[in-house]
Amino acid sequence: MRPLLLFSLLMSLFTSCNTSSTAQSATELKDQPGKIVVHHCGRGCTNYLIETQIAGKTVRLFPEQLADNLQEEDKTFTFNGVLLAEYEQLVKPGADDRSLPDEKVQKVRIISVKE
Repeated sequence: MRPLLLFSLLMSLFTSCNTSSTAQSATELKDQPGKIVVHHCGRGCTNYLIETQIAGKTVRLFPEQLADNLQEEDKTFTFNGVLLAEYEQLVKPGADDRSLPDEKVQKVRIISVKE
């Protein structure tokens, strides 16, 4: 009886591991159209975000690194990347140049870009 119990426990663990790796592949973005959106975070402070469509919704993403040639408002391109589980807290300028919390946007790792 014990070997059967051990076998069923191992099989359920193996199945759950396969399910999580399938869920991870859903975070990959392939041939994703994007547009650069500038977010002003204060005097002399600018964030370049990527605006794109995911699952029918317009979303803004915070790239880990963005090449200098893409740091231009309304620039359109196609990219491959990976959505990360991390979010970036954006700030906006407030009274007396104090930064105020703004929206949180999901981070993305850019793998390749086609302009």
